[in-house]
Amino acid sequence: MFVSDKISQLKSPTILLLTGEASGDIWGADLSSELKKKWPQSSLLGIGGPLMENQGVELIERIDKLSVMGLTGVIKKLPFFLGLKRKISNLLESQQIDLVIAIDFAGFNMSVIGLAHRRNVKVLYYVVPKVWAWGSARTARLIEHTDRIA
Repeated sequence: MFVSDKISQLKSPTILLLTGEASGDIWGADLSSELKKKWPQSSLLGIGGPLMENQGVELIERIDKLSVMGLTGVIKKLPFFLGLKRKISNLLESQQIDLVIAIDFAGFNMSVIGLAHRRNVKVLYYVVPKVWAWGSARTARLIEHTDRIA
């Protein structure tokens, strides 16, 4: 798996994995297992579910708190999502995060990868949402803020 030369040379990288849905928990768990094989001493942090947690990811938030339905649901949860974004921003500032891996969940992850990019943290977008449905502005932002797309 190529991430970047900088990450590949590290013996114990700190990797932040971000998903917000059950399907992302499945992808994240599989990916976490492979990351641990490549870097047994790595630290994996993230937003995920029980599958990622079982693979050794230290959860900073659980995906069951992220589900929303409709515009009203989003508005009601807006303070929560802003707080979570702030929590991740603080984490990017206070810890040496070597890599952020965004897994699907574009509504939230697109804002977070911008934070990581501005702090020169490498970003891999794994399981990219359907780009054709986004429009050119969001696609351009995805390209600008990611180092690799898988």
